[in-house]
Amino acid sequence: MRFCQRPRLDSLTVSTYSRLRHSDLGRAADDALTHLRDDGSRVSVAVLSDAATGYVPYGDVDRGVEVGRRFVDAATTMSTTMGRKRLASMAAPLPRQHSAARDLTETIGAALAA
Repeated sequence: MRFCQRPRLDSLTVSTYSRLRHSDLGRAADDALTHLRDDGSRVSVAVLSDAATGYVPYGDVDRGVEVGRRFVDAATTMSTTMGRKRLASMAAPLPRQHSAARDLTETIGAALAA
């Protein structure tokens, strides 16, 4: 039962909506972040990653970068294989012409090099 708590289900929803490019992705990501406890758990790392990468394809780069920074902090604090893999995949879709996204890409690169 512990597996099926709200943050885990939110993570699955956001991840699925992101893969499907579902129109409710932004709402689902916002809801997931509302219920999220930034406790450094694997679930919080997953939710932050899914939400951050979900905002970018819909053009909300600023929100994606904001959540992405929270994700980088959580992933580097926890230092898990899952977090490192998600760090590596997060940088690729960030637009290079957006200065905050470019800065986040550099932060991710530094985190991966550490």
